[in-house]
This record gives sequence, structure tokens and C-alpha cells, in this order.
Amino acid sequence: MHSDLVRWGASIPFAGRLVSRMAETLLFAPGAGELVIEFHVNGASFFYGVERHDLGFERSDAARAAGSARFKVTLDLAAYREAVDSAFAIYGRPVGDDDAG
Repeated sequence: MHSDLVRWGASIPFAGRLVSRMAETLLFAPGAGELVIEFHVNGASFFYGVERHDLGFERSDAARAAGSARFKVTLDLAAYREAVDSAFAIYGRPVGDDDAG
């Protein structure tokens, strides 16, 4: 995911921040279907893990103080999780498994 974000034009540090936030959301909010990122004119950004199809997430006091968002990005974590699970089901091997079998 990090290399994809960099290839699409995100800076390496920013891509790292996004990937870290995605991992945290997947770990601490396993039911979150989406991750919404708000970008504000003043340079602030805020992250929200939201349930699938529930766009009524609550903004934090800091986000409200930063004013309206210049734009938002929504990442579909459920689709991402499904793609990773599928890939590991097909190609994954336990750590330490080798071809010598």
C-alpha cells in the first residue's frame, strides 16, 4: 500500500502516515468499513474510522476548530481487508515454511 501511494504521488512520509493510520484503524476498529481523512486549508488532517455505509461519523473538537475541510478522502478498508485475506488464502505460507517441505 505504501508503494502504491508513493507511485500515485503522495510523499514518502505522508504515505507512511496514511498506512500507519490504516493499520491502526484495522487493528483497533476491526468493524470499520471505511477510513475517512479530512484535509483542511490550514494543513491539518483528521482521520475517522467509520462503519460501512455510515457517513454520520462524529468530528472531533479539533476538527471543528480547524473549520471546514478542503477535501476528504475515503478508503474502503473492507475491500482492502478482503483483497489481503484472499491473497493470503491463495498465496500465503506460514512464517518459516520453506520449499524443502
